[in-house]
Formats: sequence, structure tokens, C-alpha cells
Amino acid sequence: MEQGQRWWGPVGRGTEPPPPPPSPSPPRPRGNRRPKTPPGPRPAAPPAPSRAPRPVILRRALLLGAAPLVLALAAVLLTPGRWEAALGLLAVYAATCAAAAYRPGRARPGGTPDRPGATPEHPGPPALPSPRTTEPRPAAKAPPAELPASLPAPRPAHDPAVTTFGLLLQAHPFVPAPGSPYQELAAWSRALEAYDEAGRAGAEQVPGILAEGRAALTTLDRLLGLDTPAAAPDCFFDPRHGPAAATVRWAPPHGAARTVEVCRADAARLADAEATTGPAHAPPAYDTCHGNGALRLTLRTPGDAAPLLLAFTCDTPRTVEVIAGSGRRGRLRLLRRQGPVGAVLPVPRGTATAAGLALDIRASGPWTATLLATAHTRDLGPSAEGTGPDILTKETRSRLVLLHHQGPGPFRVRRLYRDFRPGPVLAEGTGTARVELGVPGVCLLQVEASGAWRLVDTAA
Repeated sequence: MEQGQRWWGPVGRGTEPPPPPPSPSPPRPRGNRRPKTPPGPRPAAPPAPSRAPRPVILRRALLLGAAPLVLALAAVLLTPGRWEAALGLLAVYAATCAAAAYRPGRARPGGTPDRPGATPEHPGPPALPSPRTTEPRPAAKAPPAELPASLPAPRPAHDPAVTTFGLLLQAHPFVPAPGSPYQELAAWSRALEAYDEAGRAGAEQVPGILAEGRAALTTLDRLLGLDTPAAAPDCFFDPRHGPAAATVRWAPPHGAARTVEVCRADAARLADAEATTGPAHAPPAYDTCHGNGALRLTLRTPGDAAPLLLAFTCDTPRTVEVIAGSGRRGRLRLLRRQGPVGAVLPVPRGTATAAGLALDIRASGPWTATLLATAHTRDLGPSAEGTGPDILTKETRSRLVLLHHQGPGPFRVRRLYRDFRPGPVLAEGTGTARVELGVPGVCLLQVEASGAWRLVDTAA
């Protein structure tokens, strides 16, 4: 080596770069904490070595240890001396072979793992994955689309009266125009709104809504100068009969007479019935009392606590009240309404005693009270009509009855039990209405109304 030179170069800065500085070692964890592993899927753990089943182990032991055992027996039989040493040596050899046959089967390099019943041609059932193996989870299913909370209710079927009113609107000569007067447009709008509202309303509200629509059309006709005759009212007994054509005097059984508007067919029927049969005879009564004003009385009874009927009439236009029974707990209000009154009232079982039926009548005019047996209850038949409260017997098995009510007052139809106790209310409302009643076959019906009504049995 020349002077002034070193083995890596000449003296001075040298011709070769200095060795690189050592790289900083990773920080050592403090204490017993384990270093954090980077996020991500964990590496799959090596599969655990599978162990051969017990039948395979026994078969190997028998195959590998049988041959040394046979040789040991042959050596004992053929060797004249020192057979004990040969026997011990062969026994140790047989035990070693058996232990080697019992070793666990491990995966062969480049082949299939030593699984139960596996062969090169048939690898056998797949090995179970290790519980520590992490595989990507299947993606969560998207939640189903939300359904609407409730579907819109279907519109009820149109009543024939609604359809008739719609045809009347369609045939009307009025055509809205930008220059039409405000009063005409307002009347036409009210008629259209009434038609639309009647199509969505219940059966008991349709007559009143259509009446408002017809009134709006009448106003429109008057504004347009159209000559339209005054609209006649519908037949009192059934609006389906058409407009009324005659005015007759009619009285329901045990009721007060009144003037009603009826169609031509009903007028002829009433005239023929009066000419052939004459006035109807009143059924036999247990007791009858005529009075004027407020009075307390007792009507004779058959002597038991059976249910009864009380026919009561009063011509005064003021409020009338009838209370049955005596004492605070035994008093029952049978009637309270504005007169004039013509009603048939139920007297429940137990209200009357052997001494009679105590009544407290509060009225300001003449009245008549008649006590009847329950056998005199009217039969509904195909149809029945009346004015005011009444009781009807339904003998058919039909489940539907139609109620037609005329007038602005309230009405109610309820079922009566056999002992004439009040049952559930089947229908109630106010004003002119047509209602379908669901009834339980053969039953008693009590009608409480201030106007004219008619019940029609659908089975007739």
C-alpha cells in the first residue's frame, strides 16, 4: 500500500462515499403491551393437523406389528438357546412399529391432507375451517322499501238518488262562462259540491246533502228565468214511489191521525181499504184511562209481572212525560217528547205488579192511556209505517231491514229482548234518512221517532 493512502482510498476526503448511517430501529413497546397490528383482515391460521380415525390406527398397528411378532415366535421355536433375548428384542421391535403406526397423520407436501377416508383419487370431505380464520362477511341486504301506512279506502257505491241527481246536473242547460254572474256561478258550484259530497257520504247523510243540491239548482233556475213547477214532495210511505200526487188523512195503529202526501197508488190503496173494511177495531185492553193534565193513576193488570204494552196518545203540542212504577228504584221513564204524541211503549217485565201498573203522567192537555198484552204487537211483515214510537215483531230470518225516516227530528231503532228490556241500538240519527239495519233474525224492534218512518224487510 502506498504512503498517504488507505485501503478504502487516498488520504483526505477519499474517492468513495462514506457508509450510510444506520436506519433508526422501530420503537420498542413499553411495558407488557403488545405492538398494535395494522388494520385489515388477519392472516389465515395454519390448519390444525388432523388425526386419523381409530379404525385406521388399529389397522396400521396390526399390519406393522404382525410381521415382527410372527418372526419372534418362529425364532423361539427354531432357536435351541437364548430364546429369551431374541424374544425380548423382537417384542421391543414390535412395540416400536406399533408406536410408529400410531403417529398423527400430517399434511403431505404437495398433496392432500391426511383426512379420514382420503385417497389421491377421492380427497374425502373438505376440512373444516379454523375458528380463527377471518373471511369477508356477506354484504348486508338492503332494507325493503317502506309500504304506505294504510291504503286509501274505496269509495262507497253510489246510491240511485245520487245517480239521478248527477243526470239532472248533466241535463241542466247552464254552462259556466267567464262573464257569468257571480250568483249563478255560486249556485252551480254548490250543486256540484253537493253531488261530490253525496258520493262520499254515508247512506244516512245522502238525502240531506241532495236536498241542498236541489235547492241550489232551484236558485239557479230562478236566476236564469227558467219556468220550473214547484217540486212536489216524495211519497210519504216510500220515496221510491216517486213524487206525491194526493193528500190523505192517515193514522197509524194506536196513533194520532195526520195529513200526509202520498203517490197515486198509495192513495187508491188507502181509499179501497177504508171502503171495504171500515175503521179498524181496537184490540181488547186490560184497562183504559182518559185524563186531562198531570195525573197519577193505576191501571189494572192480569195479575202477574209479565211484560205489557202501553198505548198513549196526547194532542197537546207541549212536552209530554210518562213514568211507570213506584218508589225511587222502581220508577222507569217510558216517554218524554214534544207533542202531539201517538206512541206504543214497552213495559218491561217486573214493572207492573199484581195491584196494577202505577203511572205518573205529566201533560197539559187531554190524553188516553191503554194497557195491552204483548200479543197485540204489530207484525213487521213486508213493510210497516208509522209516526212516533212503536214496537214491531219481525218473524222472518232475514238479517237486513231498511229504515226510511221523514222529517227534521231525531230517530232511533233499538232491539228489545223478550221481557221487553231495552237492547242494543241498531241505528240513530236526525232528519230525513235512509238507513240499512243489521238485525238478528226473529226479534222485537222498537222505533223511537218524532216524524214519519217506514221499515221494509228485505226478505219479503
